[in-house]
Amino acid sequence: MSPVTMRRSAILLSVLLTGGITSAEAQNSVTLPKVGDSVIQFYKVNPRDGEFRHSAFSDIQGISCTMVVKPGTPPPVSPDYSHCLRMGPLKIGMELYQLKIALINLKTIPEQNIVDPRIADKSPNGVITAVFPITTITSGEGFRMQSYLVAVIDKSGAVQVIQLTGKPSDTSTSFPFSSIFLGTPSEKVVEILGNPSSISDVPQVQGKLWSYAPFPFTVEIVNGVVYSVRIHAPSDSDYQKAFIPLKSLPEQ
Repeated sequence: MSPVTMRRSAILLSVLLTGGITSAEAQNSVTLPKVGDSVIQFYKVNPRDGEFRHSAFSDIQGISCTMVVKPGTPPPVSPDYSHCLRMGPLKIGMELYQLKIALINLKTIPEQNIVDPRIADKSPNGVITAVFPITTITSGEGFRMQSYLVAVIDKSGAVQVIQLTGKPSDTSTSFPFSSIFLGTPSEKVVEILGNPSSISDVPQVQGKLWSYAPFPFTVEIVNGVVYSVRIHAPSDSDYQKAFIPLKSLPEQ
């Protein structure tokens, strides 16, 4: 494990977030450090700016959101992990036109796939679900997506959900979530995020859905590797709920 000391004036600020309280605090009355306090975090995989990390410090089994700040910058006044709700250049809360520009700037996805995405759903209240093909194959059987990006956009044009699904490719590596990519082994996911709070079956792909609720992200595991990653805008109540990870993972 790599120890990282986070101080009020440090360049790397790690805010310990647990969706309210940690399982350790709930079960053992452990008092959490205040945001901005000097604490030692232990990580198996050192974090980068805008990444979540499982904290294995003492009895505090939380998840932290890491951000790079200038020396002297005060810490956040309240726990907020919006800075880490991103996949590469894509962020929760960005406008749809900004998402399209970010995809075009990668120069690895056909522009037509970006400008004119497939509209999978449009609700009466103006919420749109758009599908952007990321990696495709054209054969005698027609057009097939190897990987794709789904974005749910509210009526104001803000992106509320981002999901990346499919097989890994050079293009899909442009969308890491906290150093997790399509094809990342499940063991690596545990090193980065720790154990999920629940696991359920995904019969359509014969996989498992790892939920980190109340944190707003999930990971689908198929054949021992990441097949899909989904992040979404948290609700106010999500910040108040306890994150209680599974004590152990079921045998695969």
